[in-house]
Amino acid sequence: MLKKIIGILLIFALLLGVAACTAKEEEKNNGEQDSVSSDKGDSAGSTTDGSASTPSATSEPFEEDEKLTTIQNPGFEEGFKGWKVLSGAAFNEAAISASSEQFWGSRDYHAVGNYFLNGYNNDEAATGEIRSSKFTLAGDGFISFLIGGAGSKDCWVAIHDGNNDSELIRITNDYFQDPVMVLNMYRVYADASAYLGKVIYIKIVDNAAGGPFGAITVDDFHVSMTQSDVQALMLTTYKYAMSLEDNNVKDFYTFYDYPFELPVLRITQRVPGQAIYAGNPVDLTKYLADVKGEKAAGAVITSAIENIVSPGGTITSGFDKADLSAPGVYTVNYYILCEGEKLADSFTIAVSAAGDILNGDFETGDLAGWKVLTPETLKADNAISSDSTFWGEEIPYNSHGKYHFNGWGAQHAEEDAFSIRSSNFTLGGSGWISWRMGGNAAAVLVYKANGTLIGTYLNTAFADINFPNLDDGCRLATMTTFAVDLSAHLGEELYIELHDLGSGPWAVAFFDNIIVRHDNAVDVGSMSDEVLFNKRAGDDLIPTTFKIPWELAVNAG
Repeated sequence: MLKKIIGILLIFALLLGVAACTAKEEEKNNGEQDSVSSDKGDSAGSTTDGSASTPSATSEPFEEDEKLTTIQNPGFEEGFKGWKVLSGAAFNEAAISASSEQFWGSRDYHAVGNYFLNGYNNDEAATGEIRSSKFTLAGDGFISFLIGGAGSKDCWVAIHDGNNDSELIRITNDYFQDPVMVLNMYRVYADASAYLGKVIYIKIVDNAAGGPFGAITVDDFHVSMTQSDVQALMLTTYKYAMSLEDNNVKDFYTFYDYPFELPVLRITQRVPGQAIYAGNPVDLTKYLADVKGEKAAGAVITSAIENIVSPGGTITSGFDKADLSAPGVYTVNYYILCEGEKLADSFTIAVSAAGDILNGDFETGDLAGWKVLTPETLKADNAISSDSTFWGEEIPYNSHGKYHFNGWGAQHAEEDAFSIRSSNFTLGGSGWISWRMGGNAAAVLVYKANGTLIGTYLNTAFADINFPNLDDGCRLATMTTFAVDLSAHLGEELYIELHDLGSGPWAVAFFDNIIVRHDNAVDVGSMSDEVLFNKRAGDDLIPTTFKIPWELAVNAG
C-alpha cells in the first residue's frame, strides 16, 4: 500500500512540473509578443538594417475617445491601430503596403509617409469594411484624404454619424481612368461643415465582389481642418504634383474643383482639339475664347497665341488668317498672362483632305470630329490615350502617332457597350479602307450615308494566349491592322462606326489610324506593323522586335 501511495505522489509531482514548464513557456511567448507590439509602437516601419517593413495589425483592443477632434493612425503608419474591422477579409494585415512599392512595374502610388492601405494586396473578390476611431468634428469641418483604385462604384469612403451610424457623405473615385489614373492615389476634399460639433467616424468600404479594379487604395486622412489648413494642403499638394513627370497627375491637380481659391496661375479650361477640312485661311484667335484661367479674385487674365507648328514649319504671325491648306497635324502654342506671369499650353488641329474622315487617328487628343452615339456608356473625356504600352510587361498597343482610342478609359464598366460615328466621306482611290483595332469587343461597322449597313468587321485577331508573347499569337489590347476592299461602293458617301460590343471575356475595344482612302489596292499579305515588345523566356523578359501581320477584314454580316 505504501509503495502505491508513493507512486501516486511521484506521478502527481511529475504532472505539476510539466504544467509549470508549460506555463513558463507560454509566459515567455507572451512576453515576446508584447515586446514585438511595443517595439512596433516605437519604431514602426523599420527593420534592424533600417529598411521598411510592413507593420502588422495591432493586438491591442480597439479604443477610442470621441471627444478628440482627430482620428488615430490617419495614415496607416501603425498598421490597423485605431481602425476597427467591421466585416469581411478585404482589409487585413496584407493590405498595408510600403509607400515605396510600385505597381505595373514603375507606376507610383503617390502615398504619404511610409505606409498606406492597399486593398489590391488581397483578392479583388474579397469584400469588407473598416472604420476609424470616432471623433468630434472641429475646425471648419473639412476632411481630406488620398484615394485610388475603386474603379467599381462598390468601393468608397464615407463619413458616418457616430451615434446612429447613418451615412452622411460618400466619396467615390470619380476620376478613375484606366490605364492612367488607376491604383495611384490623388487628394480629395470633403466639406462636412454641416456636421460641425457632431461625433462622426470614417468608413472605408470594399463591396465589389471582383474586378476589374474591385478594390481601393487610401492614405493620409486629415480631419477637422480649417480653411487655412485646407488651403495650405492644397498648395503643398499642387506643388508636389507639378514636380512630377506624370502629365495625368498634373492635369488632375490643375483642373480639380478645389473648395477654396488656389493662389497660383493655372488654366482651368483648355482649348479643345479641333478637326477641320483643308481649305480657306482660318482665324485661330477665335479658339482662345474657350480658354479660362484663375489666380486670385479680381485678377485680370489675358491670352494670346505664341506660334503654330505646322507640317511645313513654324508660323509666328498672321494667326487671324492662318494657312491650314495642307492636310496634317498643327500644334497651336498659346499662353495666358496675369500680372506679368505667363503660363503656356497648346491645342491640336487635325486638318483632313476632302474625301477623308475627320480626325481618323485621334491626333487632336480627343474625339473632335466624332459623334458619340452612346453618351450614357462612354466617357468621352477619357477615351483618348497617349500611352504606347500597357501593364508591367510594357506590351505595345501598336498605336499610330501620339494618340489612340483606348477602351479602358472610355468605358464605365467592361460590360458596357458603346459606339462613336465618324464624319461622312466619299469613298475614293482604290476603294480599300483600313484601321487598327484591339480587344475582344472591338467592331468596325461601315454604313452608307442613308444608314444602310455595308459591313460589320470584328477583331478576329484577338487571342488570349501565350502571354505576353506577340510572336506566339498573344493579342489582347495590342491592335492589329485590318483592311477591306469596298471598291463596289466607289463614289458613294459613307461613314464608319466604332463599337464596343460589351459582351464576353475581355469586353474592351481599342482603335486607331482609320484610313478611308488608299490610292492603290492593299496587298494585305505583304503588310505588317513593326513593334518592340518584351518576350517572356522563363523568368526573363527579353526586348524583341516583331512584325504584326495585317489581316483581311471579313464581313460578319
